[in-house]
Amino acid sequence: MDWNMGPLCRRGGILLLVFGIAGCAAIPRLNVTYRLPPATGETTRPTPVYLTVQDERRSEEIMGIGARRDFGGTPVSISLAVKRGEEEGHGIGVFELPMLLREGFLRRIEQAGLDVTSERVSGQPEISIVVREFLLDLVDRRWRFAMGYEARLVKDGKVLSSQTISGNGERLKVYGHKQADQVVTEVFTDTVNQFNPGRLLQQAGMENRE
Repeated sequence: MDWNMGPLCRRGGILLLVFGIAGCAAIPRLNVTYRLPPATGETTRPTPVYLTVQDERRSEEIMGIGARRDFGGTPVSISLAVKRGEEEGHGIGVFELPMLLREGFLRRIEQAGLDVTSERVSGQPEISIVVREFLLDLVDRRWRFAMGYEARLVKDGKVLSSQTISGNGERLKVYGHKQADQVVTEVFTDTVNQFNPGRLLQQAGMENRE
């Protein structure tokens, strides 16, 4: 290959390189760190449950008009990290909303001493997380985030017990999206940790192994 290009070729090559870099620009990302609560106890025979997540929000959008505009008006990915105690957060991956929530609740349930099975088994209790709200917005230079869901214990198609939980928070936008990450992290952690899987079993009259 002849690399001795003339001025026009070199200029054309530079333009193609610039456009190529622009085309590969990083997708805007919302970074969420879920902080697990302290373990409530150990069990040698964890209760097996199956976990599902149902998205029943009124809109599929995870951002309001102000937040979408600030993130550039393009689709935003959500990365999830999990933190235990004082250790550094461990990155789990980048997810769409239902899987993001499943990853968070999976760890919350296991931390409570239950065993989440990979397949649904007949007669086995199921924990179903029904998402009602998950929305980030930017209003008057304040990041506002709200999250809400209902956790149900289901067996043989019948709802045996449930918990309804919601939370919200806000932070002043100082620069970039750092404060957006912080308010989502805080509310996400608080609302997921309010869920008590052991109590859900107790309410249904099932043995609590938490």
